[in-house]
Amino acid sequence: DNQLPQPPVFAPHPSEEDLKKANAQNLSQPAAADKQKGMVEYSGILKILLIEATDLPNLDIGLTDLTDAYVVFSNQAGTQTVKSKVINNSLNPQWNQSFDLCISGLTETVKFIVMDHDMMSSDDLVGEGVLSLDGLDDGKPKDLWIPMYTNSKEVPNARLHVQLTYLKIA
Repeated sequence: DNQLPQPPVFAPHPSEEDLKKANAQNLSQPAAADKQKGMVEYSGILKILLIEATDLPNLDIGLTDLTDAYVVFSNQAGTQTVKSKVINNSLNPQWNQSFDLCISGLTETVKFIVMDHDMMSSDDLVGEGVLSLDGLDDGKPKDLWIPMYTNSKEVPNARLHVQLTYLKIA
């Protein structure tokens, strides 16, 4: 069977409450391990360098308006979410922004959602996808270009460029 795996299906985009939590969250303190209370035990930190996106679709209306993109990353357990800054009026935004996510291991995946920030209405989904941590070695950066999907269909030519580094914690 040489079939390509189906892209994951996600909710259309994060709620305003999720985005507020992402902005307010203190990433320097991973959640404590307490299985009795349903907490997740973390085995490492995933360092994400969000470099750029290419060929984003233009979701804004107007002759001079282009997509105002930002990216939201969340760990598989859903216990941690981080949000990038907004890059205004660009179909090829460059962030060069770093994030740390606590993860339970290299079998985990990290979800990303690319959104178009709108001032007068709710933000629009540009694309989403999954970062596989398979093949990461402790302390060694890995450069990836990840396709984006909407409604389980690939967004033509749109890619997210990230560098991932896994750091195992004792």
